[in-house]
Amino acid sequence: MKTRSLKSVMMFLVIAITMSVGTFAVAGDNYQNICGVCVEGRITEIDYTSQTLVVEQTLVATNESTKIFEENAGEISFSDLAVGDWVEVRGTPLAPGVIMAYVIVKKEAQSPHPVHITGQIEAKDPATYRLIVAGTPVQVTPSTEIRSRRSGAPLTYDDLEVGDVVDVVGVPASNGVIIATAIIVNDTLEPGDRVRFGGCIEEIDYTSRSLVVNHIRVLTDRFTVIRLRDGTPLRFEDLKRGNVVEVCGIFIAPRRVLAHEIVKILNHIPEPPGVRVGTIHDIDYVKKIFFILRTKVIATTDTVILARNGDPMAFDDLENGMVVLTTGTMVACDVLRAHYIRVLAEWHHPPQPVVFRGFIRSVPGYPVIIVGERKVIVTPATIIRGFSGELLSYDNLTTASFVRVKGHLNSQGTAVIARKIHIIGSVIERIDYRHLLFRTSGVIVRCTDTTPIIGPNGEPREFTDLHPGMLVHVFGRFTSAGWLRARLVKILRPLHPGPPVAEFNPVDVVFDEEGRIGLRCRDNTNTFGFVDLSKDGIPIEENAIYRIRVRLVSDQTDPSVVPTIRLRVSINSFEKVQTMVINSTGNGEMSPTVDGKTYDFYFVPPAGIGDDDDKTLNGFISLDLINFDSSDAAVATVYIDSVDVEIIPSNAFEVLNTVYNFTFDGSSEGWIYHNAEPTFSEPLGSLVDNCLALKPQGLGNFGYWSAELPDAVLTGTELYRARFIVKSDATDPHVVPTMRLRLMDVAAQLGVGLISTSVGPARYSPSAEPACYELYYQVPEDTTPPDDDYLTAAFDIIHFDADDEDISLLLDQAIIELIRINQ
Repeated sequence: MKTRSLKSVMMFLVIAITMSVGTFAVAGDNYQNICGVCVEGRITEIDYTSQTLVVEQTLVATNESTKIFEENAGEISFSDLAVGDWVEVRGTPLAPGVIMAYVIVKKEAQSPHPVHITGQIEAKDPATYRLIVAGTPVQVTPSTEIRSRRSGAPLTYDDLEVGDVVDVVGVPASNGVIIATAIIVNDTLEPGDRVRFGGCIEEIDYTSRSLVVNHIRVLTDRFTVIRLRDGTPLRFEDLKRGNVVEVCGIFIAPRRVLAHEIVKILNHIPEPPGVRVGTIHDIDYVKKIFFILRTKVIATTDTVILARNGDPMAFDDLENGMVVLTTGTMVACDVLRAHYIRVLAEWHHPPQPVVFRGFIRSVPGYPVIIVGERKVIVTPATIIRGFSGELLSYDNLTTASFVRVKGHLNSQGTAVIARKIHIIGSVIERIDYRHLLFRTSGVIVRCTDTTPIIGPNGEPREFTDLHPGMLVHVFGRFTSAGWLRARLVKILRPLHPGPPVAEFNPVDVVFDEEGRIGLRCRDNTNTFGFVDLSKDGIPIEENAIYRIRVRLVSDQTDPSVVPTIRLRVSINSFEKVQTMVINSTGNGEMSPTVDGKTYDFYFVPPAGIGDDDDKTLNGFISLDLINFDSSDAAVATVYIDSVDVEIIPSNAFEVLNTVYNFTFDGSSEGWIYHNAEPTFSEPLGSLVDNCLALKPQGLGNFGYWSAELPDAVLTGTELYRARFIVKSDATDPHVVPTMRLRLMDVAAQLGVGLISTSVGPARYSPSAEPACYELYYQVPEDTTPPDDDYLTAAFDIIHFDADDEDISLLLDQAIIELIRINQ
């Protein structure tokens, strides 16, 4: 069952009254209502204090906006009603057997059908032949007449579907269930159908003389009648945003109506300052407070609390989920001191709001779509928008769409009733550059030489700029053959996964409900995959340091089982690679959590990249997921919440303290040589000419010098810079073995590295002339490193390339500095 706040109740569909005749209809009965509840019968109970009454076992709540009339007489007050009066009540259901009244009409004649509900079927239980319509349980019996409004053809219970808009006529039972005598199915609207609906004017355009009511665009022409409910004529200019109106007109298209008549009901929808109707949540029995939506309700010793049947209650008898009517005094903004609390429903769960993103997996037919694993119900009031915000219809929803859905769960929790659907895009799965085809969300998209392709910022792009994994939005038209003829392709995100590496198990590229891209592994023995974060390259600025600030989110509640993550900047043909590696060793303190963790990764783009016409870094930033550790989770996902690349001038860095300055003058100064036998063969490590030297001895060599740096402490706030002065004894840079430099914490949870290889022009390989290589190290935000954690440094040689020669790498100097950024 659904409940709403007083304001949202009042902003729901409003039924008009013509005072002169005392009827609800402002036009002929052949107009189709969209939603509403009508109860007609004799008043069996009345409470003048809370201004509630019971009609045919239905509790009717009122507020200051409720209008009360006597048929053929005019407006009266609540005190004019009495037990035994026959009334017609229209409003919106709050709970089973509880409605909030918009209008109460005291009548002379009795109606044979005391209850009339118009709304959408939100749930269906074939086992009990029960429906939920507009939040109200409806019992179907063998004698219930079911038929189509358009054709008049008889229908059965099995013909009713969730999402159908129906008119229900019946009699209330003691438990709040409506025993249906007739159900009329309002078939899908077609152009020319006559419709009636009401609500608050959300937008108004005096130039085009149109307005928006309940998310429906209402058009007017010179024949449109605009008036007050008493018949007084109005001009279009007399209508204002916030007015409550009823519209009768002709259905033109989804969310488009041409009005025959617009009746102004109220100037606005007031929310009485001292009245709240809604569901109790966050109750505190000690302080005697609870909340109704955003309003805090405070009970005192003088507060009168009554059960639904009128019996006195104690505050401790109230429970979360009860629907109550509360009156009192506003003592502060959104704080109400209650004088009176009346329980309207013993137990009720309000509709659960839902916001999620996903791909449309199938479109079975109006009003249902399947988004991911969820069933989504599209209603006449559902707003469907394209990427540019243009209004669309149900027919525009296809399996090519990646959408954002806002709505609420139905009463059984089996489907989402959509309020808004926004088409965001879709991910390219495969691409055929030769034939200008790509596959996205199971749909083949065909482009031509003239199909416009634009980038995230609106810049023109080529078809060759498209890649598998890109998130794109496609404008086009489906053909009878089932493929999509593209009229426009817009790249929404340049993120795309790299190609799988044959030697490793691939990772899956996934999106979560917030639309974040993620990498998911399926095993913890041999997994490697990556996603490119900078397809378009990085602009170069002289004398600058680049900082990548990336926020990562894990789906693992235990950070110690998160797979290894590597942030990587690759320059050209991997001539120079800088990395940040996050390991979940120990307690996994440095690894991302379910709440997210922000990492700062600094790198220095080498000089000479790009020419005068193209000053961009011809490389890419990637995020790698690596899982070779059986102690890590086999199935795990790491999401990229945000990525920012900042350019910081070199002169913004200030040295606070030189922590270490290793010159290796006659000794290794505490650096220790290591090899990795028997996994790899051992290179030669020695001290040569006041330098730490590493020289290969055949292929398959790996070895390194390392040093612990206990004075480079890590408490979570320091930014360190390591400057390594390296040279080699090579005359040809193309034959120099691979060199790696590293900084990491002693617990090996977070490390940064720099790798130079002699591929391509080999511009970054050590040569006879000493060169400076820089690394920056900073603990991620909101992280407390283990006690007594500090830095370690390493200088490695890797010799696996037969084209390289037995060239010595020489570490001439290593400087470790504590720095800060002045900006």
